[in-house]
Amino acid sequence: MLDLDTEWFVPRLVKDLDVSSARRLRIPYEQLLSRMQNSPSLHGNSSTFQFFNQYLSLRTFESTDFFGAYFFQSPQMLSGVLIELRNEEEGRSPFELDTSESQDIGTFLVDARKNLSGHKLKEHFELNDIESELDRLISKAEQDESKIYIFFLELLPLVKSISAKYPFIEEYYLQKDIQGTLSLLSGEEGFCSTLGSNTTILAIKSRGLKRSNVLIHQMKHLIQERFSSEDVDLPDLHVQTRSWPLDGKDSFSLLKDYRLSEE
Repeated sequence: MLDLDTEWFVPRLVKDLDVSSARRLRIPYEQLLSRMQNSPSLHGNSSTFQFFNQYLSLRTFESTDFFGAYFFQSPQMLSGVLIELRNEEEGRSPFELDTSESQDIGTFLVDARKNLSGHKLKEHFELNDIESELDRLISKAEQDESKIYIFFLELLPLVKSISAKYPFIEEYYLQKDIQGTLSLLSGEEGFCSTLGSNTTILAIKSRGLKRSNVLIHQMKHLIQERFSSEDVDLPDLHVQTRSWPLDGKDSFSLLKDYRLSEE
């Protein structure tokens, strides 16, 4: 599916693909769009799909005899692609996709992702970058006498619960989807990002809110609404909270507990 942050197609569901290929399979939007050739389906051998060579491991590419690509095109964009790799024993795929099916699925994928944040996630993994982003937010809060609430969340238990039921899902992008959903609460001036490898930080600037418990309740309700189902019983969301200016005057003091844990 199309990753809205990078405009690359990335694997969301993977079955029987080696880890190296799954990690390399990041295809620019324009490259796949140009391969459609006004057809919802494309079949061929390694010569036809030579451009896949750079996105798959050498072993996987050379052992694939028949390639298939099925494009899901909404009126707005190419929103998804199903890629099939088959060996000589399996033969060419009998699956075909007509234009109306391509458009129906493409439109469904676009509509389903409208629930995610309209602004991009802050892809900060270094503490210094997070501190700079938080100091920028503090500067704005000082101007309009707002408060800032900072939430530290561990999303891995939620991701593991979902992937246990759906083992083909790519956990990295599932976590990004959860972060994108949480960032709906951050508004235009707040941010949601990643601290280190697993901790998610959500910063929200507010003038009227008096208690962080209200936001925590909204987070938990939002996650349950968007990601739980009859098949998936999500664990409780673990949240730690700090606020500005009560718990610190700057980003260094607000993030000191995390800094100590990293040292």
